[in-house]
Amino acid sequence: MVAFKKLFFATSILLRGVVTAPSRASTLAVTAAVVVNESTIGARNLNNIRAQDKSKPKSNFNSNNGNTPKPNGNTPKPNGNTPNPNGNTPKPETNCRRSRLNRRVLNPGYDANNVAETDWVGPRQIMDNNGKAKVVDLTGCTALFFYMDTPSRGPILRRVVHITAGNEEADAKISAHDAAGSDSVTIGASTSTYFEFAKKGVLAGNSNLRINAQHIYNKDRATATTAVTLSNTVGELTLTEGTGPRVRTELSEDDPSQGVTAC
Repeated sequence: MVAFKKLFFATSILLRGVVTAPSRASTLAVTAAVVVNESTIGARNLNNIRAQDKSKPKSNFNSNNGNTPKPNGNTPKPNGNTPNPNGNTPKPETNCRRSRLNRRVLNPGYDANNVAETDWVGPRQIMDNNGKAKVVDLTGCTALFFYMDTPSRGPILRRVVHITAGNEEADAKISAHDAAGSDSVTIGASTSTYFEFAKKGVLAGNSNLRINAQHIYNKDRATATTAVTLSNTVGELTLTEGTGPRVRTELSEDDPSQGVTAC
């Protein structure tokens, strides 16, 4: 009985080993097949993806790879032929050759009997000179005599200005604006052209001023040592012409032979 049991047990172990061995081999074979199939499928899928990528057209613009097209430097530039209003605009003609020089500023004078170039005098200086004033050293300049009307005494001189030739319009405008209390002005000029420029400036500074009769003085009376003078007469709007010593002695632009300047 004991021998039979031993034989049965040994037989069972042998049979179990026979059944188990094919089972392990089958498992390895199946596993290898699965690995081979997955590798084949993976390779096949990778080839398909690459083929699809090649079939798709590539874009020339990619905002993420730095291949953004750049300007080629051929942008047209201005050719420099654009009109330049500052350089190409012709300058307007002026009313005097002297205007090419630096403009001279009007200054307050202190002697109503000696109103020199670019000077002006007011009521106080005129009153100290008994209501009179004299513009001196005229060789082309312009003189302005501003008056105030009064019922009892007639016109009273309020302001006198000596304007450099070539600055008539600008300085007459300033002078008329500053001549407070004046009602009219008498203009003494060397030419009718200068008179018109001074008149235009006066009316631009104060359109209410009345322009009295013009006085065109004789510029030819001026020499290297003598100049023209203009003075007022108390109670009247007219001017009296005379001569006096010449002060300015620069070379003249109008007449270099005289050796003096047209003020």
